[in-house]
Amino acid sequence: MVKHVVISATARLWNTKALQTFLACALAIAVVLCASCDAADEPKPDSATETTGAATEAPEESADKETPGVVRGTGTASMPEVQKAARESRASVELTCELLDDIASTPDLQVFSLSEEPAPALETKTYDNLTKAMQAIQSKGDLGFFMMDVESGAGIAYNLDEPFYGASSFKGPYAVFLCQELIETGKVKLDDECKICTRVDKLGSYPFGGSDTVQNLIYAAVVESDNNAYVSLRDTFDTLGYDEWATGLGVKDCPWTQGLHYPTYCTRSSAKLWLNTYRYFETGSDTSVWLEAVMQIAEDSFIREALKGTDAVVADKGGWIASDDEPEYNVLVDAGLIEYEGRTYIMCVMAGLPDCEEYRALCSDLAAALFATHESLSWK
Repeated sequence: MVKHVVISATARLWNTKALQTFLACALAIAVVLCASCDAADEPKPDSATETTGAATEAPEESADKETPGVVRGTGTASMPEVQKAARESRASVELTCELLDDIASTPDLQVFSLSEEPAPALETKTYDNLTKAMQAIQSKGDLGFFMMDVESGAGIAYNLDEPFYGASSFKGPYAVFLCQELIETGKVKLDDECKICTRVDKLGSYPFGGSDTVQNLIYAAVVESDNNAYVSLRDTFDTLGYDEWATGLGVKDCPWTQGLHYPTYCTRSSAKLWLNTYRYFETGSDTSVWLEAVMQIAEDSFIREALKGTDAVVADKGGWIASDDEPEYNVLVDAGLIEYEGRTYIMCVMAGLPDCEEYRALCSDLAAALFATHESLSWK
């Protein structure tokens, strides 16, 4: 059963003096009890392993871990050992895309837990900063977002089911479809040639009638957000199981439609697509490691901008558009995975705002405020 806490505009969690007093007393009692247990249960040295002389120290691990290099046309990249070890040692909640459907559909800000643990509480300052960032966007357009710790299954969400134009942000999940469903199964190879069969952007890198490898087109679509590369991949490979892949994830608002390359979908669907991305990256296959490294250098990410100065590693794909003629397509979207201190978080932000520096800054502020909730979401 999913546990929810709906937070209204007037509610504040974790800020009553009575609760704080109770916790202080409980902590003091726990300290005394732990001290007593430590004194009574201190283990005796094992005579069979006792040695005289200096103890042998374990070799120090190098702090300078290299991140995987990403070269256009290179199909492999090694996963950093620290990241790999952290992933292998987790006892994660078994999250599924289907389980995300149990999160309430509500117009209110909510925290939730998909595990047996109760829904987390946000500190007052964290809550205030988040609602301030929300209101700055909501005064100018619609908003939906999602943030979850994939280990604890705890998260925070808002307006999960309102549809937004996905713009270029969908290029990330589509690259996952290509790698996960076609390349891993041998139906398509990274070095296969793909024709540029559609040209939608005069500024794109690829002229109509040309060709390049599937790998180079994925790189261009994700890192450089090249529209001609992306659309040509869709027109070539959509009929090779895309619909079955999407519906298998419970994503029903991104169906294959002839000539429709940039779907309109909700934040809940975005969260499912990126949970699937996380699961795919967990396989550690050569192709998945390469794609993760590619997503870590995707350009124009307001999530990555928000987390500058931290040790967080972001693998994501953003989308943006500003149109006076068709304002219904105006969006700033970013979604992806955040690796921080051995844990992984999914973050999705969808805002109905036209692309400009002012509004990108607002979305970056929201991403920073969302990321600040990570301590509340991460039980140890």
